[in-house]
Amino acid sequence: MRMRRWFTGILAVTLAVVAVRAASAKGTADRILVTGPGIDGALAVTDRAITSLLSVGALEDFMAGAVEPPADLSGGYALQRQFAAGTGAYQTFDRVAYHPDPEGGRGYIYYEGIENGWSESTRSGSAPRGRATRPCAGCSPAWSRTLS
Repeated sequence: MRMRRWFTGILAVTLAVVAVRAASAKGTADRILVTGPGIDGALAVTDRAITSLLSVGALEDFMAGAVEPPADLSGGYALQRQFAAGTGAYQTFDRVAYHPDPEGGRGYIYYEGIENGWSESTRSGSAPRGRATRPCAGCSPAWSRTLS
């Protein structure tokens, strides 16, 4: 019984570290479009000092897991994280909604999902073809807390 708990604990920590590293591997977004209260249209943020704070794995607290937000959330901001497409255009990677905490604590992030989810793998990404893969049936967006 003790061994099972130990193994479960080690597995949970390992999966959390892998999730954070995978998110960090996405890198810093080149541009983030922000819309919400007090912003006319969309605000395009390209300053690396700011986009690095709002990029995948920097804004969300993946280690905390999913949380239930307060019922009185309002005044949220939509963030559309983008990478330079190499043609002078930008490609949206994902979308999140940020809501400040009404009590003044850490805000809440709603992960709306990956945009244009299908893409072709790199040659090195195609190498491990023998490994089993499963589609993400039943995956849904999740709430998480922002890092403090």
